[in-house]
Amino acid sequence: MSLLNLIPSHKQLDPGRKRNIDQALVTVGKTPKDLLYDVVTEIREQPVSVVPLIAVQMPASVAQRLTEAYVSPAWFDAHKTRRSRFSFLPF
Repeated sequence: MSLLNLIPSHKQLDPGRKRNIDQALVTVGKTPKDLLYDVVTEIREQPVSVVPLIAVQMPASVAQRLTEAYVSPAWFDAHKTRRSRFSFLPF
């Protein structure tokens, strides 16, 4: 898929806007198509660099609080409806 198809314009996103990028581009002698080609060229010229993530272990007390406050309630909520739908089963 071409990068040109992945960049929407204001016309596509919000056709009711009173001003559009077209008006701004005219002041510098460009068209929306010129802008898209410039963006694609810029993206292709950027070197690809992979930066390794640095993981920092959170304190056990924070992990415990997050589990109790968010993870556990969400898990039980998600499984509550499943259990009620199959409550007729013997297991």
